[in-house]
Amino acid sequence: MLCFGLVQESYQRAQDVLKGHHRELKSVMNALLQYETLDAEDMKLLVEGKKLQKNLDSKPQIPSKPPTTSASFIKEILEGAKIPASTRNGQPPTVVKGT
Repeated sequence: MLCFGLVQESYQRAQDVLKGHHRELKSVMNALLQYETLDAEDMKLLVEGKKLQKNLDSKPQIPSKPPTTSASFIKEILEGAKIPASTRNGQPPTVVKGT
């Protein structure tokens, strides 16, 4: 019963967080559907309630070599790399550097 209580409590806490940030989540969801990639600056604007002004005609730059470790992948995310919204064939997403 203790385990069930912990699961219930965690589930409720997760629901509260999602409900509390519904506006931001919806903005991010719509932007990902429209642009497919978002960088750190895009995320910041969306969380602040601002609209993105991105050019849909520009093609993202393809990296010469994807990161080889989880640490380098996380480092690139923290440095503002763009991450595709989806993956192909169950493979990890390719990091695309912002311009």
